[in-house]
Amino acid sequence: MTRPRQRRPRPHSGSRALTEQEARWSRRWLIGFLGLAIGALASAGAALSLWSHWSHASHTEGRVPLLLEEHAGANRIAEQLEEAGLVNSAWLMSLYVSTLGRFGTIEPGLHLLSRGLSPRELSQCLARFVRRPEIDVTIPEGFDHVRVAQRLEQAGICPAQAFVEVVRHRALIDRLGIRGRDG
Repeated sequence: MTRPRQRRPRPHSGSRALTEQEARWSRRWLIGFLGLAIGALASAGAALSLWSHWSHASHTEGRVPLLLEEHAGANRIAEQLEEAGLVNSAWLMSLYVSTLGRFGTIEPGLHLLSRGLSPRELSQCLARFVRRPEIDVTIPEGFDHVRVAQRLEQAGICPAQAFVEVVRHRALIDRLGIRGRDG
């Protein structure tokens, strides 16, 4: 005579309990998935960093004036850089500025940018950054404002026309308390 098999009670949730071996496999799958996800993020970050150092939209000489609006986001800044021919991909530049390219706050206003800069160098030029490129300019005694403007434009500091407009802006000169020969 065979004895009837006794059944174990099932959990009330409607699913069976995991055996120890199944639980081990579930943990392995979770750890493996997390490892792949972290590896994929690290690889994407490394690729973006490499792109920022070695990508150049133009290998030509010259400078491009770029006017950045107040409170412009990373997407708009990247679009402006692409429109000016300074980067090849607005999408990648936007991603870079939003994640890895934080060198400080992007300064609104007029920027005179050299062609052939990498995305990393562009980000540094657009932000107030400790290691922002510096340029020494010697202005000989006796230069008038037009010649100073030309010298500043040649050095890549600002467009000559923008400098001349500021120099001729009487309200600004008065507000800053600058006095000239004429009083």
